[in-house]
Amino acid sequence: MRRGATLVVKISVAMLVLALTTVGLRQLAQSQFTAHLRNEAARDLALAASGKTPWHWDFHRQDIVAGRIFGDADADFASDCLLVKSRGSPFEFGLRLTRILSLRDFPRLRTFAFADKPAQAQIVVRERLDGGEWTSAPFPLAGISTATNLDIDAIAWRDPDGRYVRPPAAAAMLRLRFRLPRGATLQFNGAALERPALAKRLDLTRVAALVDAGMPAPSDTIPVYRVPDGGVNVAQIAVFARSDPPILALPQTRRVERQRLLLDSIRSTLPAAIVVPQGAFDATFAQARAEYARAGATPVPGILRWLALALYGGVLLCSRILPPRNVRLRSSLEAALALAGPLWLVVGGHFTGKVDVWQEFLIAGVGIYAISLGYPRDWRWNGSHRAWMLAAAVIGLAAVVGAAAHFRHGGPIRVIGPAHVLRYFGWALIQQYLICVVCASRWRLATTSNAVAAYLGALGFALLHTPNAGLMLATFAGGLCWCALYLRERALLPLAFSHAASAVILIALAPPSWLYSADVSARFFQ
Repeated sequence: MRRGATLVVKISVAMLVLALTTVGLRQLAQSQFTAHLRNEAARDLALAASGKTPWHWDFHRQDIVAGRIFGDADADFASDCLLVKSRGSPFEFGLRLTRILSLRDFPRLRTFAFADKPAQAQIVVRERLDGGEWTSAPFPLAGISTATNLDIDAIAWRDPDGRYVRPPAAAAMLRLRFRLPRGATLQFNGAALERPALAKRLDLTRVAALVDAGMPAPSDTIPVYRVPDGGVNVAQIAVFARSDPPILALPQTRRVERQRLLLDSIRSTLPAAIVVPQGAFDATFAQARAEYARAGATPVPGILRWLALALYGGVLLCSRILPPRNVRLRSSLEAALALAGPLWLVVGGHFTGKVDVWQEFLIAGVGIYAISLGYPRDWRWNGSHRAWMLAAAVIGLAAVVGAAAHFRHGGPIRVIGPAHVLRYFGWALIQQYLICVVCASRWRLATTSNAVAAYLGALGFALLHTPNAGLMLATFAGGLCWCALYLRERALLPLAFSHAASAVILIALAPPSWLYSADVSARFFQ
């Protein structure tokens, strides 16, 4: 009788912990989404008040799409510019966009591109990523050390069918195409899209007021229009567009994934809009006024990042050379240190998909540290038939959930190519090694409990998918299964196969409102 009561208490505690964890993960995702939207809106409001532009690009790889040149030319990212030597054929490169760009609100192109021989450039735009290309008429580059200024509205454009038309209203893709004589060299130092010369500036000294579409705004206020939960219609867009700039308040009553989809819908129909999170309305305008007063956000000095990285690397090295003698303390420290770097990168919102030199050193340091923790090896690559069967059961569960979601919500099945599946298997192998071999096994030594170790391993796995709430919950559930399976079987390949197959199935079948794009960290907002 007492044993049965104890079991009931344990199950009740476990269910409570899982419920609280689910709520906590959703709250974390919401707070991060709100913070990102607040920071972005505050920056845009401060720029609108100062008349400056958010659309400027340098010569660095992270500002150039794919970090390379498209076409037959030799490119070199020098310390102070991008140098491209022509082979006589046109070449181009893309300017990285984090969201759809309104060309009507930023119609002045300022290009810091210089050639040692007469050269011409063109602007190539796609209003939608899956649409055709709009191409401007060629224009000459200015002389050495002189910026080329171009009014986008004053130049001829051809649409995807080759007809002369008005300039495109928006850009989801933006490229610069160059034609230089063979042997000529292009030096690219940057570019910017600026506001019209007589653009009206936003007066941040006025009070911001929430207004429903169609209702008059109070005098001497900054009107901020409420967006309905169901999205905006054509009539509402016409009302919003009359504001300069249009400022909208995003409702935050639904799940983060639905808020993200609503944000995408707003930006696709009204790319000039500044979107303020309704849950941080006053804080957004307070931050905007502070940024405007100090002429922009204060950047973190680069030297501090390198000092922090050196400190982190030193701690990793010391933990391997002089580890604590207490097994529990040592195991806890090693698991925490192995996760600290990746969690800073993801939860801190620093991972954009474009890895800079600092992040390369961070990832390399964590990788070397994690590999060193895998030896002497108490795990194996392949597993028993039972390990593979249990791993397959997780795949079956994912298939049932994915199929149920697909039949309930409908929509097309997302096609995932073999190359993507193969890459994802390699990525799943790395993740399972970190979460199970490195972390879960050490949480087991620290807590002496398989259940607690599996929970902590799954929690770390979920946090590595911040701030995508649906993906965090899916990885938490999967992490519980995989960590428990690893602690039982100590086999890595079945887990990686199960992880990759389950993820591919869910991405292919689940509606966008569940997992959005399956992106994490800063990539979730792009």
